[in-house]
Amino acid sequence: RGFGKFGLAADYSPVRFGVAVTTPSFDITGDGEVTSDLTATDILIDGELTSFTGNDRQESLDAEIRSPFSVSFGAEYDIEASGTTLAFSGEYFAERDPYNVMTPENRPFFRPSGIDFGITSRELLQVYASGSDVVNFALAVEQELNEKWTGYLSVRVDQSTHEDLDIEGYDVAALDVDLYHVVLGASYKGERSETAFGLQYSFGSEDDIDQVTDFDSADESNFFGGEDRESELDFNALTLLLGYTYFF
Repeated sequence: RGFGKFGLAADYSPVRFGVAVTTPSFDITGDGEVTSDLTATDILIDGELTSFTGNDRQESLDAEIRSPFSVSFGAEYDIEASGTTLAFSGEYFAERDPYNVMTPENRPFFRPSGIDFGITSRELLQVYASGSDVVNFALAVEQELNEKWTGYLSVRVDQSTHEDLDIEGYDVAALDVDLYHVVLGASYKGERSETAFGLQYSFGSEDDIDQVTDFDSADESNFFGGEDRESELDFNALTLLLGYTYFF
């Protein structure tokens, strides 16, 4: 895919700011593969023991991932007397209407052929995506410690654009959680190089995540998937950041 980005920056030291516009992406080329395999043996359906298999694999399907229109803004302010720089950035991402990332062919899926679940292989195997509009932002502080060392502290928000859609198939958005990232780091300037390192802590939670499977209520009537209930999800991650730059 490709997209256009147009920006403008201004330097009125000690204040600097900029704005950028990113166009929706356009498809260049891409293909993908989707597969599914379902097997049931002696499941009691309408008083009869039933066995069936449903599988399909489709390759070289046209695939497209779309990114939305966005507008971003950033600014920073130098407090020269203390060697401190304050920075802020924010970006608005527009909504993406639901679309198919991959659309498989409609062909026989279940065997024996007499079984009819009222759904086609195209509906079962289609891969789709969408996105709500969000605004993400970040705040940062850069502090000169001495001639060699500089410290950094930042906080940024990564809101989920996931939407719950009543569509058969596979949703490419796997995680519906707003995440928050806190980064603490430092850099060291050598004669012709700069070394940077930091630690990022990411966290988020969601209390109405739909279960994939509920084993407490699993039985033959729901194909041992159980009755979907809402559950809680907590996300925590630590990331070590390392960087090295050599100036030729």
